Amino acid sequence: MVEYLSTFGEAIEDDGSLVKDNSTIINPGFRFALDIGKVQIVPGLGMPINFSNGEFENRGGFIYLSIEPAY
Repeated sequence: MVEYLSTFGEAIEDDGSLVKDNSTIINPGFRFALDIGKVQIVPGLGMPINFSNGEFENRGGFIYLSIEPAY
């Protein structure tokens, strides 16, 4: 799976000029479901890649865990 988030904004500098402040995060990863009785456990991993104003900024790690019991 791939998740994508992008924000677009502007910042005001001390001299009154506007500077664009755009940020993008792309998070490729995977997750899968394990059904144990009436409980579903969904683990996953991802690697968010961050861009600021179109240039690579950094990357990180993302660990996902969801436990969904039946009611």
